[in-house]
Amino acid sequence: MGRLLAFVFLLISFGLFSSRGIAQVVINEISQGPSGSKEYVEFLVLGAPCTSGCIDLRLWIFDDNNGFLNGGPTTGVGIAAGACRFSNDPFWSCIPYGTLITIYNDADPNASLPADDILMTDSNCNLVIPISSLLFDHHSTEPNAGNSTYPTTGWVVGGAWSDISMANTQDGFQIYDPANLVTPVFSVGWGSANTLGDIWMGTGSASDDVFYADNSVDCDFTNQANWGQGCAGDIPNCGSDDQTPGLPNSLDNAACISSFSNGCTSTPVLVIDSILSTNTSCFGICDGNATVYSSGGITPYTYLWNDQSGQTDSLATGLCGGMFTVTVTEAGGCQDTLDSVVIFAPTLVTSSITGSTDPLCFGVCTGTATVSGGGGILPYTYSWDDPGSQATAMATGLCDGTYQVIVTDANGCDDTTAVVITEPTLVTSSISGSTDPLCFGVCTGTATVSGGGGTLPYTYAWDDPSLQTTALATGLCDSTYQVIVTDANGCDDTTTVVITEPTLVTSSISGSTDPLCFGVCTG
Repeated sequence: MGRLLAFVFLLISFGLFSSRGIAQVVINEISQGPSGSKEYVEFLVLGAPCTSGCIDLRLWIFDDNNGFLNGGPTTGVGIAAGACRFSNDPFWSCIPYGTLITIYNDADPNASLPADDILMTDSNCNLVIPISSLLFDHHSTEPNAGNSTYPTTGWVVGGAWSDISMANTQDGFQIYDPANLVTPVFSVGWGSANTLGDIWMGTGSASDDVFYADNSVDCDFTNQANWGQGCAGDIPNCGSDDQTPGLPNSLDNAACISSFSNGCTSTPVLVIDSILSTNTSCFGICDGNATVYSSGGITPYTYLWNDQSGQTDSLATGLCGGMFTVTVTEAGGCQDTLDSVVIFAPTLVTSSITGSTDPLCFGVCTGTATVSGGGGILPYTYSWDDPGSQATAMATGLCDGTYQVIVTDANGCDDTTAVVITEPTLVTSSISGSTDPLCFGVCTGTATVSGGGGTLPYTYAWDDPSLQTTALATGLCDSTYQVIVTDANGCDDTTTVVITEPTLVTSSISGSTDPLCFGVCTG
């Protein structure tokens, strides 16, 4: 038995079927002790790949290469040598996946396992530390004779194989067809008659030699391994080679088992615990990020995001808005995927002038403008480029000119718009005509004023005694008059006119002669 089997920690699985469901147990029948002369049997409780849970082992009967549920009495009566049965004790009702159960048999080499009903307190049984999942290494040719180093790469997870059971030497490795799990179809094991090397999988066959081991330790093996097609334990004509439950292994095997069992720990199932994400800051900018937090499984983890660049870190950066998927894979090959990592992108920040007023008068800074922001993330801030650098949505006191305003959202995203403030033209006034009084002391003068610029219509205000309010002032006496022309916005201009009356008409007798005679008109 000091062949390849001496180093491989022979852990092979077979299907267990009960009314409580289907699970798996790995049986390893191998020697222990410094001389490798004493046998123990190990049962490794397996579940579906990358899951957690437990199996009900009550009343299960195990021989060295098989397992079945016995519905009979709970005593050891009727159990053949080379087999043992787990009792109906509640302790065995839920054994966690990954538990390694070791049954020590202090018998001599080649002795069968005694028929035994396993109790929770039975000194013949031991629950030991759980180990991690099995791995399979495929080779197209058999290893050479002599010492070789077990490979550290090229492993594949064992979940792709059909259920297998095994026992020592010419005991059969029973490989079950998944479509008909209760029927063993092929047996693979070590033996002089086994020469082919065909191993059937659930999806087909492959001509590979297959070696089994936990991936935590490298072991050396000696001599040549002759794997091939063998005989399953319950197929007719297997003869006496179908079971040899007591046959021990070599001293090399005992040392390898010791190295495999050191430092084994329970491994929780890999789960993605949480995602911490940051949305993009601005529309059209890919600066979002997401961090995945995981636990369980075997570290280190690897990561794969489905973003454009296929990032492979726990932190994905430079994400655009959208929904992303991240797959976390632990060192044992188990995966967990989260397909709802949402990165939100804000809408585009926009700005528009919703209202403005021009200055009322030329040269007066009374214009206003109001900007409205849209999109992005509230609140907004505002920045005008007027001399006062106003920072509100409404800018006031604007002079004639063009102004820009920047609307910025809470993330610093911005948009710029402009407004034109136009002042009216200058209001002007001028006397377009006037007439003086015709006679001295007579108030018959007139004056006409004309307005220009500003905003129509105009109003007029004369400062004559009657305070006339038309463009034409009449009845003006000799004097200087002012008139104010005011436009519709109250902007005005003042002009003056001088009304001049003629001088006073006078008369005087420059000479006279009296009549010479009374009654004679000769004066």
